[in-house]
Amino acid sequence: MGTGFHCVDVSSADKVDKALQSLLDSGTGVLGITVDSLAPVPGDRWTAGVIELVHWVLRLLPLDGATSIDVFLECRGQPTFSHHWEPVRSEILRQLAEVDPARASRIAMAIHPVSKGGHPVIGYADLVAYSWGSPTATSRERLKRSGLPGRCLMDTDSRTLRSAWDVLGLRGRLAPAPWRDVVTSGEFSEPGSVAAALLDQVRQACLHDGTLWQGYLAAAREHLESKAVDLDVLGRELSWLASCQPAGQVLPPKVRLAFLTSQLAAANHRGAVEPAWQADIRQLSDRLFDEDPAMVCYVDLHLAVAAMNRFDFAGAAATLGRWAEVPRYVPGLQMYARAQSSLGQVSAFLGDAAESQTRFRKAMEAFGELSDPALAAAERKQTGAYLAIAAMDDENCTTESARACLEAVTGPMDQALASLAPHADNKDKYAHHLLLRFLLKRGTPDDRKRYLATAAQWDCGEGHPWELIEAYRALLLRPTDSVSAAERLDNAWQLAFAQDQGPTVRLIGATLGVVGRWWGRTWDNLAAELDALERELPLAATQVSALRAACNQVGNPLGLLEAVLPFNFH
Repeated sequence: MGTGFHCVDVSSADKVDKALQSLLDSGTGVLGITVDSLAPVPGDRWTAGVIELVHWVLRLLPLDGATSIDVFLECRGQPTFSHHWEPVRSEILRQLAEVDPARASRIAMAIHPVSKGGHPVIGYADLVAYSWGSPTATSRERLKRSGLPGRCLMDTDSRTLRSAWDVLGLRGRLAPAPWRDVVTSGEFSEPGSVAAALLDQVRQACLHDGTLWQGYLAAAREHLESKAVDLDVLGRELSWLASCQPAGQVLPPKVRLAFLTSQLAAANHRGAVEPAWQADIRQLSDRLFDEDPAMVCYVDLHLAVAAMNRFDFAGAAATLGRWAEVPRYVPGLQMYARAQSSLGQVSAFLGDAAESQTRFRKAMEAFGELSDPALAAAERKQTGAYLAIAAMDDENCTTESARACLEAVTGPMDQALASLAPHADNKDKYAHHLLLRFLLKRGTPDDRKRYLATAAQWDCGEGHPWELIEAYRALLLRPTDSVSAAERLDNAWQLAFAQDQGPTVRLIGATLGVVGRWWGRTWDNLAAELDALERELPLAATQVSALRAACNQVGNPLGLLEAVLPFNFH
């Protein structure tokens, strides 16, 4: 590895890429935490971050006998003297001695403050920080390829994770509270991460200790029964419990239903269509209907999504049928409103524009009665997006009315064009897709021109519906810039066929592939993908046949999307 590198001195992204690759090839250990992961206490957060990072280095660094550690600290401004850090050094080692005295006794450590460039390799730390903190697509892609996020670069609450690490080392087990903190961090599922290493030890203990496993199960059940249940977090807890279930231990029916539903929700997010355990879910939900109708309603909503993903719209309607006219108090107001929204989606997929909008408005009204304003706003925004799609597709709905539905979600058109067009923030990706869909179907030439005017700033995220965002950008670009349009469509194709995408998203990709063929693109595996989709989506046989026929006859791209991909699938 070379020396003296510093990002501020490098003008080429390619040089930064090569420098990071040099760091990775060198075998050097990399570890990073975010300032946001620190406890929100008064004081110098930069110093707090340095201290926390050193704590982690002392715990993770492999030791072979007595070890001397020199910490070179690039200071902001003029470096302080080493003796100013002596109390910090002593306190860090004292805290390590409390939790691991044998390890602490083998370490001698010194802290050396240096100025910028004051050590030949310290610029490589800046390189990692630069790539991690930059919002540009180039830096995000570089970081993704490096494999560092989640494994070596932690976004988790660092202090809470360190506390759990120390407790496990001292006592050989975690209490339920710190276990929940770690298992819900999101990074525990990343192989090689600190959280995964910690929980692997706990998992091995659980496999041989049913009492320990039952303690964690009790914590998850308490969460399930609480008034503040977070179903996404609960799913992670239950998935972990299922991964280390000791022989002879079983998940109670309600807990098993929650676990299977979390698995179904994850499959739905990928567009998967035939989870093998759907029959178990239906059996459990029927058994538990009188005991917990709110949870059963939540389950039915996910079953309906799975049915819609496989183009079984009649099946989705049948699944939701018991919630069509049920009193609101049976599932509770939030689940009742979600059921109405899902019934609206089914109606839209079946081509009943009037019924779908009636259901969406009914859901919006019910969401508006929720006591939590933030929750009500979030729910209304999601259903409002469905209403806007149904309105812009309804020939009987005026453009003014459709635009009002759109702006209820995105804000005024001027604001939406300025805030959404240049950015790739995943929290706004559905609103971004909605805006582009409207621009193509109902937008004015001036609105489209203003979106296109930001093309130099366009960025792209990952996952659905970014393949549609990129495709719609391509359609907007095509009349004036066919080269850029083709590049955007190429990217849309790659996104749709990224790893782990289910057949529904791949059907979107195949549709874009046909459009690409019309534009002179050559994707050799398009025919094979159509064959695979025909097997995986038998209820979409008509759509796949339409794509085969369209391969040989140039047509209107937007018309093809509308014909093959109903409602919000395009």
